[in-house]
Amino acid sequence: MPRVALTLTYADALQYKAAFDFIDAGSCREIDGKPITIAYRINSDALFALARNGAIIKKHAEAIESFRKKLLMKLSDGHGEITPEITDADGNKVRNEKHSEFLKEYDEYVNRTIDEEVSLYQIDINDLNVTGMRSTGGGRSNDFPPALIRTLAPIITGLPGEEDE
Repeated sequence: MPRVALTLTYADALQYKAAFDFIDAGSCREIDGKPITIAYRINSDALFALARNGAIIKKHAEAIESFRKKLLMKLSDGHGEITPEITDADGNKVRNEKHSEFLKEYDEYVNRTIDEEVSLYQIDINDLNVTGMRSTGGGRSNDFPPALIRTLAPIITGLPGEEDE
């Protein structure tokens, strides 16, 4: 299974994680007035690539969460919580500078480029059984939102119009 090496920020890693989680969660539909979850029908090659990619991205998402917790503990003097506003000595609500500092440092970290290239497995668009494309999974196709395809585009091969780029 071919791979592609990507230069990602931690924010990109969070986007990939959200995309993989979205596919993993399935599609929620209402049948006979009851909500049900239907697993997306994808080819086994895509399934294994998504599972492997999820594991690869997970360590970067965990690094972000670890950084967030440590920063929160540091700036909150060990309390683990910072509110956007605090009450001053006169009883007035004022902006909490520690909260602003937290947001600034967290934003800087998340938008940092990950130190190493992230090598993800490629997925053929047809293996995702996208509605309107040739289906390899038989039967039902998947109506993925454009934002999902846009997020995963760097690892998807065979996208329509790809040869024009």
